[in-house]
Amino acid sequence: MNTQTTTEHTVQFVDRLRSEAAEPLEPISTKEVTKETQIIAIYGKGGIGKSFTLANLSYMMAQQGKKSFADWLRS
Repeated sequence: MNTQTTTEHTVQFVDRLRSEAAEPLEPISTKEVTKETQIIAIYGKGGIGKSFTLANLSYMMAQQGKKSFADWLRS
């Protein structure tokens, strides 16, 4: 791939990301909760963003007034 093509692909990618980021967010659901406790498991090999995802998910849930507990289990 030549430099011009790589630059064009990069510009297209950045434009697509900006377009997606500008889309309005879906409203937060206000439906009645059907389960009292929900367990979410995030797993995979090292370095793929599990801790980052867990931290952001916990923060989002706290913003919605939900309680969350995070535990890192290592084998």
